[in-house]
Amino acid sequence: MRRGRMRAGMNEDIIGWENLPASLLDRIKGGIMIQRDGDEWTRFRPALAGRTDAGEPYIVDSDCTDHWIGDGSAFPDPDAVLPEAVRREPEPGDLIRLHKTDDPAIADISRYEGRPADGKDGWMTDNGPYYACEWTPDGIVED
Repeated sequence: MRRGRMRAGMNEDIIGWENLPASLLDRIKGGIMIQRDGDEWTRFRPALAGRTDAGEPYIVDSDCTDHWIGDGSAFPDPDAVLPEAVRREPEPGDLIRLHKTDDPAIADISRYEGRPADGKDGWMTDNGPYYACEWTPDGIVED
């Protein structure tokens, strides 16, 4: 493995950062990266970068979630602003915005489906459950 210092402006260490194309390295600001998939957004801290057996780059965030890169078009400019949220109780089908309680820079926007089936306090989305012990709702995203 090649060793070296992180590029200027990258505040967090990313294991295997040399596996990322330069165009994606430029999309990391203050240790945060944004990914967009249609109406859904994820703002996360990259922790590890690697390559699949086929040579495709991928990122694993600080919560051990994989982010497949593809052509890189799903990663907007690091200064992109997530849509604002309004405070009201979500209804199934709403886009909800939540942030990590212990790290407010981490935020997700996902489609709300209801309460988790396991009875825990939180929000079930099409990306899985977000539990109240880890996430804080910002509200509903208005289109």
